[in-house]
Amino acid sequence: MGTHCHIAVGTKTHGIIGCYVHFDGYPSNMVPTLRAFLRKRTASCLMLLIRQAQQAGGIQSFNPEGVDMSDGMWGPEVFNDEEFGYGVHYRYLVDMETGELHAESRRNGSSQDSWIPIKENEWND
Repeated sequence: MGTHCHIAVGTKTHGIIGCYVHFDGYPSNMVPTLRAFLRKRTASCLMLLIRQAQQAGGIQSFNPEGVDMSDGMWGPEVFNDEEFGYGVHYRYLVDMETGELHAESRRNGSSQDSWIPIKENEWND
């Protein structure tokens, strides 16, 4: 079973542009992977990757070894700002202007919209 998450880029003009990631969505994988990606590339490159993933139905796995796109079995997948985080354990948002990464986890036993920030010292747990 995978640890599902959403990754997204937040923009002032278009809101949240994101996609679903099926495997390895836990903070100890996603935070270092996203940081490494952003060190080598930009938030704009991440947004382009997300746009490609949306058409493929999401990402199977996003880790230091690379990105595996979905095989399209779920069909194109695009969500709006209100759906960011719906049905997943974690969500990661990169600010398009600053490149700052925000990580959040679902509050145990909570409704779909109850999220708590993941503190940096918890990212490696």
